[in-house]
Amino acid sequence: MQSFKHLIRRGVLTALAASPLAVAPAALAAQYDEPAQGGEAHQGFGAEQQAEHHDETTLENFADAFVEVQSIQTSASRDMEQAGDPAEAQEIQQRAQEEMVQAVIDTGLTVETYNRIAQQMNTDIDLREDVMARLEARMGG
Repeated sequence: MQSFKHLIRRGVLTALAASPLAVAPAALAAQYDEPAQGGEAHQGFGAEQQAEHHDETTLENFADAFVEVQSIQTSASRDMEQAGDPAEAQEIQQRAQEEMVQAVIDTGLTVETYNRIAQQMNTDIDLREDVMARLEARMGG
């Protein structure tokens, strides 16, 4: 079913581009990641552009986290549309962000690792194809 796969791929690419975790402020990510020692933290995108190899477990965990993050994001978007006022919508958004971060952590990844893989998928075609195959398997494709 080629059109189904096309929809999944388009949805995944759109979600990666718009993923709140992928663009989360560094302060939020740092709040949930292991503290960096001796200046090991990556600042900016330049240092993270090198191709990085991720083991099978990490990629499986990323796919699991991605599916859960998308589910939380979809639910929160629906709830925000029904919010009575901007303050309620902001509260829903904050709660969803925390749930998404926790979903990533629950898979054994850090937010930093999740974001690094999501960013790398934008430039590494092999990684993108690998992750998409894992996502398609989870979505019944």
